[in-house]
Amino acid sequence: MTTNKLEIFKEIATTISNVIHTYSLTAEKQVDEKFKLQLGYSIYFLTNIYVLLKSVADYNNQDEITDEIFESNMLIWQACNSTLASTQLIRQGYPLEPQNIMRVALESFSLAMSFHLDDISYTKYLNNKLSGEKTILLTKKTLKEIGEIYGLLSAVTHPSKKTIGNNFNPQTNSLIIGGGYTEELSNRVLSNFAIQNYLLLTIWKGAELIFYKFENNPKFWQINNNGDYTLNLDKSLKDIVKLIGKDFKILNV
Repeated sequence: MTTNKLEIFKEIATTISNVIHTYSLTAEKQVDEKFKLQLGYSIYFLTNIYVLLKSVADYNNQDEITDEIFESNMLIWQACNSTLASTQLIRQGYPLEPQNIMRVALESFSLAMSFHLDDISYTKYLNNKLSGEKTILLTKKTLKEIGEIYGLLSAVTHPSKKTIGNNFNPQTNSLIIGGGYTEELSNRVLSNFAIQNYLLLTIWKGAELIFYKFENNPKFWQINNNGDYTLNLDKSLKDIVKLIGKDFKILNV
């Protein structure tokens, strides 16, 4: 390496190290403070979903746990782990990367839902002939919001002129490597939280439908005498849903 290139190499290597050890922690503190409400909702939704999944795993009569329910539980647990990972990236100021992980989470959830909406989906899954992206059309017939969320996430997953670009940090007068938070980029953080919380709300809603018999205090669904499910949103969630909807509207501005 020439002297100039060596200096640049050292500078960028130091920056990468700082991103891992310093900048990310600083960004997390700033995001946690500014978006404590949105982060709180993510934690609240994830906790409720995990609790429901654990109640299935710990159910006394395991003979009632069908193979479809068992596999659905694992897939949705995986989806929750993915959104927990995307939460960490949001907190560290990554603009697009959280949405890539959210898309994986959505496909895991959609695959789990498909087992209970179509008699042949589980058989296809066992024979490695069904994956998450192929179940979106089916699952959005029951949960319409899946289509809207999936469309937003797919726009990022498939790079285009609309999504590719560099973020500039005016404080350091340089392009941002990795994550990092600035006030100028706060709208990106809010956008990611809005999508994620809408996604988590949808996963919780769908998980309750799949595991309805294991839920003692349903928040979304009510079953009538004919065995049909109708949406009956609990009062405790109505204000939260309105606030998430308000955040979500910024995506269409």
